[in-house]
Amino acid sequence: MKAMVKVTNVAWLKDMTDLEGNLIIYGVSNLKDAQHANMRNKCKLEALHINCNPYSKGDWVDPAKSMLKITLKPRISVHDANFSWLESLQPHPNLKKLVVGSYSSATVPGWMCDPCSLQSIQKISLYNCDKIKSLPFNNLHTLKHLVVSRCHGFRVLQLEQLSSQLEKLEISGCDCLELITGLGNLDMLATLKIFWCKVLKSITMDRLKLVESTEPIGDSSHGKPHFSRQSISTLTRLEILLYNCDKIQSLPFNNLHTLKHLVVRKCDGFRVLQLEQLSSQLDILNISDCRCLELITGLGNLDKLATLKISRCKVLKSITMDGQQLVESTEPIGDSSHGKPHIGRQNISTLTRLEIEDCKLLCVLPDGLIPSIETTLT
Repeated sequence: MKAMVKVTNVAWLKDMTDLEGNLIIYGVSNLKDAQHANMRNKCKLEALHINCNPYSKGDWVDPAKSMLKITLKPRISVHDANFSWLESLQPHPNLKKLVVGSYSSATVPGWMCDPCSLQSIQKISLYNCDKIKSLPFNNLHTLKHLVVSRCHGFRVLQLEQLSSQLEKLEISGCDCLELITGLGNLDMLATLKIFWCKVLKSITMDRLKLVESTEPIGDSSHGKPHFSRQSISTLTRLEILLYNCDKIQSLPFNNLHTLKHLVVRKCDGFRVLQLEQLSSQLDILNISDCRCLELITGLGNLDKLATLKISRCKVLKSITMDGQQLVESTEPIGDSSHGKPHIGRQNISTLTRLEIEDCKLLCVLPDGLIPSIETTLT
């Protein structure tokens, strides 16, 4: 069943015990209506999408599932959507997916972090929830996938507040987010995506003891953003799409021994990308649109690398196969002793695919590398 209905309240859902698939609720009604909806008796419902803004776009639904979409005719202000109203929409424990958008309270209802109330939950998405500042989902041991999008109330995101069973984490568009801690607590994490976090400075693998300080969050002892080095044994894909995130300057994930795929895109804070900081087990590396990137070092450390893609890094001048000790110099980074851009000449025997696109200052490849691999230069 797929249906879209505009109504003034949700109380008419009370007797729909056989409702299944996706239920989408846009807008809010009064508390009494929500209490009469009797959401807890809908045991066949798989996904519940609650968007407190009736004018929001985007359904966040699986189109293959049956769907009932309800748009509530505004009777109260969006800003009056509160804790009690959402608390009254507690679903049946069989629910697998929960999406909450444009929620105006700083506290989530107790059922959202109760393993008995959400004993089957697999995915939770929060978006445009600007007053929420913490993620109290540590007791939801069935939770596998968490999405936090456009939640501008977060300055510090403490991942140690999450269940260690989490497998997929996506963080995007959190404009005030400066620090992510506790990544190492997520023992089962397989996919991490972080993008459009404009002021993100630091990610730490362990939890961070926060103290009063005059220094900005994320500053290391050397005054630079940093990542700590605890390992996640199961992380197999790390995808970072940091649009306009000029604060991140290094990626020292050398202890992520099963990391296979890394994407670095539009990270304009990078001037030097030190690949010797990565695990030697990396299989695929994709670097693109890093407008300030001049030098890539340590490529030879990636002795399992099969695919390397570098595109639209317009000031990239040099790639070295080994690590490079950086010293103060009046010469631009990337200039060789002959004054030309260069690529170091150590070989990676496992490399089978190399793509370089629109890197106009990078013009020399190592001898003997091109004939043995699939190469695209544009």
